[in-house]
Amino acid sequence: MLLYFKDYTNNICVPTNAPLEASVWQALDIFNNISEDDGSYIGLVDEHQETLQFMKYNKYVWLIEIPKPHLGGSYQGYFTKNKCKKIISEIFDGLPLSQVSGLSFEKYL
Repeated sequence: MLLYFKDYTNNICVPTNAPLEASVWQALDIFNNISEDDGSYIGLVDEHQETLQFMKYNKYVWLIEIPKPHLGGSYQGYFTKNKCKKIISEIFDGLPLSQVSGLSFEKYL
């Protein structure tokens, strides 16, 4: 699994166009430690080059998004931090991104 992220507070990143191979433990460590109040994000890229992104939405909720630019939108859902960690673990265990439950398609504005 490939991983990218941007932590604005600590000014560190792995760019989206150059994701690095990561283990589930590395992904969870980054997710647990990434700044939550400034637009920071983390993304996973699977073997089909599909992306699953996590961004802090508000005090209690994270936005998960699977971008689908060719469809003019993305699959999105709002989850607690603990649910996001569970989803990260499931993805690394082989769950296809298309089977992440709780996401619905939203057109880009």
